[in-house]
Amino acid sequence: MKNIRFLIIILAILKFLLPFILQNGAYQPYRDEYLFLDQANHPDWGYLENPPIITALAWVTKMLGSNIVWIKLWPALFGALTFYLTAELALAFGGKSFSVFLVFMAMVVTSILRIHYILNPVFLDLFFSTAMVLTLLHYVQTERNYWLYLFAISAGLGLLSRYSTGFYMIALIAGLLCSNQVKVFINYHFYIALILITVIVAPNYYWQTMHNFPVTHIFQDLQDDYSRNVSTSIFLNDQFLMLLPCFYLWVMGILYIILTKKGLTRYLFILTSFIFIQIFLIYIHAKGTYALNTYPALIALGAYNFDRITRKYMKFLRYGMITFSALFGLYVSGLAIPFLPPSPLADLYSSKQFLNTGILRWDDQQNHALPQEIADMLGWKEITDRTNRIYSTFTDDDKAHTLIYTDRYGLAGALNYFGKSIGLPTAYCEKGSYTMWIPDTMNIKVIILLSHDSRRSDDEVFKHFKQGDQMDDINIPYTNESGLKITLYTLPDGQQNEALKQAIALRKESLFKKQNSYQ
Repeated sequence: MKNIRFLIIILAILKFLLPFILQNGAYQPYRDEYLFLDQANHPDWGYLENPPIITALAWVTKMLGSNIVWIKLWPALFGALTFYLTAELALAFGGKSFSVFLVFMAMVVTSILRIHYILNPVFLDLFFSTAMVLTLLHYVQTERNYWLYLFAISAGLGLLSRYSTGFYMIALIAGLLCSNQVKVFINYHFYIALILITVIVAPNYYWQTMHNFPVTHIFQDLQDDYSRNVSTSIFLNDQFLMLLPCFYLWVMGILYIILTKKGLTRYLFILTSFIFIQIFLIYIHAKGTYALNTYPALIALGAYNFDRITRKYMKFLRYGMITFSALFGLYVSGLAIPFLPPSPLADLYSSKQFLNTGILRWDDQQNHALPQEIADMLGWKEITDRTNRIYSTFTDDDKAHTLIYTDRYGLAGALNYFGKSIGLPTAYCEKGSYTMWIPDTMNIKVIILLSHDSRRSDDEVFKHFKQGDQMDDINIPYTNESGLKITLYTLPDGQQNEALKQAIALRKESLFKKQNSYQ
């Protein structure tokens, strides 16, 4: 057992290092990472876009200097910890060293690798979901009540990381109810554990009440957006493609539960929770990646099952499947993390074999030259520099009264990230939390607008500026921001500040009215 623990630690260290080794230096932070870094300037128990833990990590990142190495630290670290927990699951099922190695393969040659190089709540969701399954499994195996409390801590922290983690928590509890583990429901420690979950999430719940429960419009917007774009066939296709190099592991995990007495009596809750999540996410037309947190348990169980079957017989299958996973997986993992500069990587993706995989499909459900996550790591510094070229021509008085405004949250965050060191004023956005952060009153004489619509004739504020000149047209290859225009509004009529005050008040009021309408 000591040798197995040593193996797990070595592989966990390797898992931690891989994102730093593979990513090419041509890329900048990802769109959402800028948002979380901006949230770190406004510590709170919740945000319109997400719960607080990811922002707490971003706050530590800012304290460490905010460079890209520190940004990537957290996903890489939690990736290593998620592997550790999944390996522990495999050992709890009865696996040996080979099971651990199979789990490692699944973590580094599938789309899971991509999750662990972006600062995003998804990696926290995967970690705490895996912790929930592990703690419940240990409770089922030992009936020691402290595992219920560890489950509660995992669930509570998971909810403070990503609200959708609650779906899996509910599915796991429902899975216990639908299996022969129903005796947990007559254990009073179970209900104390539920109270503990409530206590952990209480600060965020209080924040929600103070802001009219923005979580309701997060899920409503999620369903509205996806119902237009994500069909059942796309969702199911994603389930197969996400873990394609090691698909046989989760399939063997399901087969073990269905075909063995031990699987049906002890581990049925894992399968039923998996089925519940699949049905629910199909119903709300969610992205396939929302189901990814249900797979580590099945991967660990499948690794044990494959290890068990091939331990004495059919050892040739070990070599065959490992070779398949390694060769195919190295190819896939090389594409999951941008290991080449944008142009050579786009050339690699241009081959027809990628067009039907979904990897090039963006939220508009159209194929593009690069995956959306990679395209969203390009162009931000260039846009900031071009904005600064305009701003640097202003007089000191105009600089002191300039508003930089955009309709894209990632762009606002990037301008603040790269612009701070060169003296740009804080950029604001009309989306999400940025609406709450913009001051109620401002004294401005100049507006720099970054938008695909250069005139903004629909906004009353811009009508109070006599001159609006398009200063730049952004066309950076492969980015999601190509076509962006930088427009300079000058010569105010003296009423611009009052108009801005009213516009800010109306936007904040409409934001909370929107939230109320979903309740």
